[in-house]
Amino acid sequence: MQRSNVALRELEETANPIQRDNLRRDFLELVPIAKDEKVLGFDNLQSDPYGGFVSNPIVSDVQDEALAERLESQGLPKRDAQHLAQAISNNADVFLTRDEPHFINKRETLEKQFKIKIRRRSELLLEIEAAAQLRPNYQRVQAVLPRFLPISRTPVAAHPRFVHSKAVYKTPF
Repeated sequence: MQRSNVALRELEETANPIQRDNLRRDFLELVPIAKDEKVLGFDNLQSDPYGGFVSNPIVSDVQDEALAERLESQGLPKRDAQHLAQAISNNADVFLTRDEPHFINKRETLEKQFKIKIRRRSELLLEIEAAAQLRPNYQRVQAVLPRFLPISRTPVAAHPRFVHSKAVYKTPF
């Protein structure tokens, strides 16, 4: 599973400090996604008369703003749209979520449109177990598990935590 800055921003807004610390600790154990930030440009500032300057990158935590806006136009809240856009932009196979109204109830349409599976953790585990029953032991894990990637806020699956191979997106909440 992998992590993204979109997930970090969301977990930092957790009001309960103990829960926030636990989420941050879990977040830091995950591998960062490959395409987490997109450089939009640089802000350069001359700092002295001798030619010294400071250069700050201008970045976005969302790889594909147009995709995020498209997802928003389909009824997803902005933060949820950003989480799913990150998963799609990173070629995730699976996006894990517990968010019924925003993802589970719309998954058929989203899966067809964006070629990504939207699953609850329990559903993914059942799929993995079923597929493992069909393969010899030494091939089970490699053949069944997709490559995993990013995360979001609706209880565990809607957002920011990716899995490892081609990508499962899971939320830290």
